[in-house]
This record gives sequence, structure tokens and C-alpha cells, in this order.
Amino acid sequence: MPALAISELQQQLAQYAKARRQRDLPLGALLVLSLLIVAAGVGLSTVSGVPRPASFATSIIGVAVLACTGLYVIATTRRFHQKHAPRCPHCDEALPHLIHLTLTLEWLRDLEQRVKERKELFELVSQR
Repeated sequence: MPALAISELQQQLAQYAKARRQRDLPLGALLVLSLLIVAAGVGLSTVSGVPRPASFATSIIGVAVLACTGLYVIATTRRFHQKHAPRCPHCDEALPHLIHLTLTLEWLRDLEQRVKERKELFELVSQR
């Protein structure tokens, strides 16, 4: 199996980061919505003097939205990362933890580019 170039790996990581953003944005919006509903329920009971059953029901709705979002995340996270994460060129295993090494990969890509541009310099060093 051919070796994976650093630039190809960086491309895979960029696609993975984009897929994560597309997935996390709606989930973040649901989190904020559920917290706002809970805050509205608490605010209704303390500020405006609305009867407690209405404010309690509003808070329960917010907690239910939060719980459903959490269950969705738990149920789909593993499958999402297995599908979108960069793959190992040898064993085809998903490598989602590489996203934290983007600066190191940029440095390696620059080194790879220098080696391609100035092969004679690196060949002299390796012969010594």
C-alpha cells in the first residue's frame, strides 16, 4: 500500500474538521435552545409570579430537549467519527485523534516540501 503524504493527510483532516463543524453547529443550537427553555421556566416562576405548574412544565420541556440531544449524540458519535475521520493507509482504521496534531502535521508538510525541493542537500546529510 502506498505511503500517505503529509499534504494528503492534512486534506483529510480539513475535511474531517469541516464535517465536525457541520454536525456540531445544530447540536450546539439545540443545547442553547434547551438551556434557554429551562431558564425561561425558572424565570417564570421567580419573576412574574406565574403559577408553578406552568413554569415546572416549561423547565421539564427544556430538560427533555437536552436529554434527547444528549441521547442522539451518544448514539451517533462513534459511527460519525468512524465514517469521517482520516484513515490509516495500512490498516484502514479511523484516526480521529489526529485532529489535535494539526500544527505538527503542518511542520511535517513543510519539511516534506523542503526535501522535495532540495533533495541533494538531504542526500548529502544522509550519506555521512
